[in-house]
Amino acid sequence: MFNLPEAYSVPFNKEAHHDAVQKLVRPNEVAHLFPYVSPAQALFLPPLAERVAGWLKQKFITGEFRYQLDPPAFDYWYSPAVTLRRRAGDCEDFTLLVVSMLVSQGVSADVAIGSVWSGGSFGGHAWVEGADAISGFLIEGTSGDLYRHTRPDEYRLMWKITPNTVRRAA
Repeated sequence: MFNLPEAYSVPFNKEAHHDAVQKLVRPNEVAHLFPYVSPAQALFLPPLAERVAGWLKQKFITGEFRYQLDPPAFDYWYSPAVTLRRRAGDCEDFTLLVVSMLVSQGVSADVAIGSVWSGGSFGGHAWVEGADAISGFLIEGTSGDLYRHTRPDEYRLMWKITPNTVRRAA
């Protein structure tokens, strides 16, 4: 087995983002965080999107995770394993982590790229969009906030990228 790069410097364009998502969504690096449960067991648990969002929110609340900007003039995207080791990252890093977690359990999830309204203006951003048996959802990777059914108005989508991964049936 060969080692994959742990980070990529990603220019801001759709092709580069697509390439980075295909290389950095790695369900195998995070499958241990939410072990597989059978459909019968899943009846007694909240949907995985809620569990993952709650887990992420708790990590930020307790200080186990923190938001960390990339150096000026660079946009590095880190693998889920690196983000877990660093316990820090920016919107793309936490989005890749969450998408990997969801995909590892067979939940449909995409990396969404666009902008979000914050501090009086729109700024570039990445977040998670997906769907499960309940509805469509959006998970904010930098906080763990979960939105169901519709994308909040402050999010402006440019493109969504679906990872090309083999998904385990849930």
